[in-house]
Amino acid sequence: MNTSQKKKAVVGSIAGLVLVGGTALGGIAVANANTTGTDSMGTSDVAQDERGESNEAKVKGSISVPESATEVSDAEESAQLAKLATIDTSAAEKAAAASVPGSTVVSSELGDEDGFVVYEVDVKDDAGTVTEVTVDAGDASILASETGDDDDDQEDGNEAKVKGSISVPESATEVSDAEESAQLAKLATIDASAAEKAATASVPGSTVVSSELDEEDGFVVYEVDVKDGAGTVTEVTVDAGDAGILASETGDDD
Repeated sequence: MNTSQKKKAVVGSIAGLVLVGGTALGGIAVANANTTGTDSMGTSDVAQDERGESNEAKVKGSISVPESATEVSDAEESAQLAKLATIDTSAAEKAAAASVPGSTVVSSELGDEDGFVVYEVDVKDDAGTVTEVTVDAGDASILASETGDDDDDQEDGNEAKVKGSISVPESATEVSDAEESAQLAKLATIDASAAEKAATASVPGSTVVSSELDEEDGFVVYEVDVKDGAGTVTEVTVDAGDAGILASETGDDD
């Protein structure tokens, strides 16, 4: 091989190395770019999640919950929160109901919200809409409220309501079952026999399966189950005042 040929061979080898090296470097650059892009996307997603959380409204109460109170059992935490609260449940419920005109209290609970001692009070208005009101456990101020429909009550609202002649006082529903039964018996002006007679008369050829004095939609009633010759059972709601038939619901006796 002469000198000219050797030079060409060397130049060709160098060019090949440059080409291969360039390709390798290009591949590394592309890989780095892809990795950087992926990392950026991941960081962006995390940032978006954090921004979403930061956009949620935070309550700021007057009584902070010490960290030690959250590192114990639920029972112990409840006891510590009760010691920290400076208003009682009654005051919190009163404040919550006042914040939603025409509402009544459904439930209330002392708890910890965003590091502060609060009462979570559910109130319901005349339309059946339930609002969760967050009440400061220190000064009874309203920290937050969230409104939503009470699905169960809406379903109940679609059902026909009975209207009897004897109303049940609220005091009769705030006692034990035995005491409630005794109070209902005092309010009723007809006995079980009269109610059963009215129920069977409303379903020809039926006989009584069972009967019970009860409260329905705020009225004193007898719930009487009767069965006809075909085995079909009908629940008849009888007014405990005048033996009028208020409602009936039929179903097969399985």
